[in-house]
Amino acid sequence: MPVVTRIDHESRIVYNSLSGLVTLKDFDELQSTVGMDASLFGYDEIFNFTTADEWAISNDEVIKIAKKANTLPSLDPNACLAVVCTSFKGRSLVKLYSFIKKMLGIKSRVVHVFDTVDKAEVWVRSQAKSQKR
Repeated sequence: MPVVTRIDHESRIVYNSLSGLVTLKDFDELQSTVGMDASLFGYDEIFNFTTADEWAISNDEVIKIAKKANTLPSLDPNACLAVVCTSFKGRSLVKLYSFIKKMLGIKSRVVHVFDTVDKAEVWVRSQAKSQKR
């Protein structure tokens, strides 16, 4: 499904929502638009998958996403990534993504998974305050 992105420049947070069937194409779209915008370097990011009905992403595709993320000009390894997801499959793919980044020795953002956007926002904002970004 199409990705909906909202950028809060004041809070320096990028909100991405994906719904319906989530595929590699969705992540390619994100990585080629938001990911290529160097003006977003240092912004924290919240991915909302609460309305994702189905995941059509293989483990090999997660590896591709993780490797490509390391090359994107907008991704600051010191920023935070909050993922809002309630499905087992989605949470498993997020864990795999984090594991791959560690195994490849890629410096990566801190990633946490939440069950609501509100909880994700509280965490992201607390991280920004504690790091005085």
